[in-house]
Amino acid sequence: MLIGVLTAYAQPDPPDNPQVPISGIGYLLAIGGALGIKKIYDIQKKNHSE
Repeated sequence: MLIGVLTAYAQPDPPDNPQVPISGIGYLLAIGGALGIKKIYDIQKKNHSE
């Protein structure tokens, strides 16, 4: 009886090739990184022109 209960609650094996789509958090991180890089570029450009 104990073996039957343990196998009933066991998790299935993970898939061989998990494909996880990019979530909304991933898009926000990418946009935030791009904006940060642009801001650094603009500051450096302003400092070099003075």
